Amino acid sequence: MRRRPRPSALAAGTVMAVLGLLGASCASSNAAGLVRQACQHVERSLRLYEQSLHEAPAQQAADQARAEAELQAAEAPVATAAGEDGRWQGLMTSLSQSIRVPESDLVGVLRVQCAPALGGGSGG
Repeated sequence: MRRRPRPSALAAGTVMAVLGLLGASCASSNAAGLVRQACQHVERSLRLYEQSLHEAPAQQAADQARAEAELQAAEAPVATAAGEDGRWQGLMTSLSQSIRVPESDLVGVLRVQCAPALGGGSGG
């Protein structure tokens, strides 16, 4: 004969399940805010980079350095977000490549990966 769980055990289990879901929701919400912050840096970087392509060499170098600094500023918030919500691992990886790969090679992928955070698509 099976013992029926006591009501207090059922209530405790239910409370724990609800708290777990709320915690996951908060983490996901926090991750979304961090990704939005990171993607704002990415957008500034891409704007500076594209602007630099039409400038004199001295200004081009300055704007490309500012663009690189914006990508570096995006790394910390997206790394935290990726730790909270695995959907942002790809964006974190792309940003980590920015020190080894020319920004021209990252423009398309960064736009696609930031589109959901900036209201331009879905997915992560």
